[in-house]
Amino acid sequence: MLSYYLGIELSDSLIISPHKGLNLPWGSCALLVKHGAYLHAAMTLDFQGNCLADTQHDHYSPSEYSLELSRPFRALPLWLTLRLLGTSHFEDCIREKMALTMFCYEELKKIPDIEVGPVPELSTVAFQLKSKDNKGLDELLTKINQDGRLFLSSTKIDGELYIRLNLNSISTHTAHAKKALKIIKEFLNRS
Repeated sequence: MLSYYLGIELSDSLIISPHKGLNLPWGSCALLVKHGAYLHAAMTLDFQGNCLADTQHDHYSPSEYSLELSRPFRALPLWLTLRLLGTSHFEDCIREKMALTMFCYEELKKIPDIEVGPVPELSTVAFQLKSKDNKGLDELLTKINQDGRLFLSSTKIDGELYIRLNLNSISTHTAHAKKALKIIKEFLNRS
């Protein structure tokens, strides 16, 4: 089991966002809750205005489990895409992104001034300066992002600042990963 699932049984809710790894529209997601009654109580209106007088019923209504009063079919993009393309398309995308991630992880390990974070389990590589100089790392991140050819973000792992290189876009391929590494090296050499 991957470590990001450890303790999942202790959570009250879980959101699944296939729009990230499966390249679907942004609103394609699912919320799983342990206690549906709590979600229902949080979303149920305490008043029934004239426009909602006909909404009283004894059957399950998805509109009573969200902020929207309508019944959007958010699963349609996922269902339709799976129906048309099957799962192999998604498996290939995920395999490619994980291969790119591991490629970048190994290449970043070779850079003398860089210390990589934990071995990636998803499509994000975290790295920092070996000197653990947060000011220098922040400056590096700012300069790279201001340049405009690459966008990186930061995070903290065990209280330490890291830069994140995320490789989950459907448009990201080997040439893009190599270009990202070249840009990172270029800005490291300028420092």
